[in-house]
Amino acid sequence: MGAPQNGRYSYLHLRGGFTAPRIFNSSSAQPPAGIGKYSLQADILAPSEKNLETIKCQAIKAFDRFDTTTFRLIESFQTHFFTSETVERFTETEFSIDNQSNRSGIKLTHTGSGFSISNQLKIVSDMIVPGDIQMTGSGQPFVLLGDCQTMGGYPRIGCIIPTDIPAIAQLKTGKKIRFKFISRDDANKIVSEDGKELETITQRCSEPILDPQKITNLMDLNLIGGAIWAKD
Repeated sequence: MGAPQNGRYSYLHLRGGFTAPRIFNSSSAQPPAGIGKYSLQADILAPSEKNLETIKCQAIKAFDRFDTTTFRLIESFQTHFFTSETVERFTETEFSIDNQSNRSGIKLTHTGSGFSISNQLKIVSDMIVPGDIQMTGSGQPFVLLGDCQTMGGYPRIGCIIPTDIPAIAQLKTGKKIRFKFISRDDANKIVSEDGKELETITQRCSEPILDPQKITNLMDLNLIGGAIWAKD
C-alpha cells in the first residue's frame, strides 16, 4: 500500500477480517491506552476466515468526501457557555487544518482571537464523544475524533454530526473549512439517510472487467495467478 492519493488515511480491508487478539470483544487497537499494538513492517496479518466463496466484485464506488468544506454542527451541552457573539464569530471564521492532527483529534488554526468562556476553570469534567469541538484555555479549537478520550473538562462549542466526521478526519493539512449549526431534527434526518446509503453498498459494487481493451486501470490489476522457477 502506498500513500493515499486523496485524504489523510488509507485503509486495507480483508473480506472476513484479520486474525487478531480480541480485547473487550474488539480486535481494534489503541496503543496510547495500552490496548493492542501498531502493525509494523514485516508483520504477518493472517485472515480470520479462509476458503470464502468467490464474489463478483472488483471495486466499490466511493462516496465523495474530499470536497466538503462546510461541516454541520449541533449544539452541545456546553454551547450555552459561550456568548452568542462568540458562537456567531465561530461560524463566520475560516479555519485551517493544522499538521498537529491524528486519529484522536484535529487542531484548527485561524486568524484572530480565540473562542474562550469566562468561567472555564469552573467546568466539571464530563463525557466526550467524537465530533465534539473542544476549546483549550486559549480558545484554540480541536475537533475530537474516533480515538479521543472519554472524559474532558474543556468547553465544547458544538458537535459535528456523525455523517460529517469521516470527511473532516480525512482532510489534509492546510485545508480551509467552516462550520454551520443545524437543528437536531435535521441532523437526525441526515444521519438516517446516510445510513440508508451505506445499506446499498452492495449495489455500488462493480463486477470485474475481463476485456483488456475495456480495462482503464490495467497497471493496478494483478494479472498473474501464479509463478514457477524457470529451471523446473
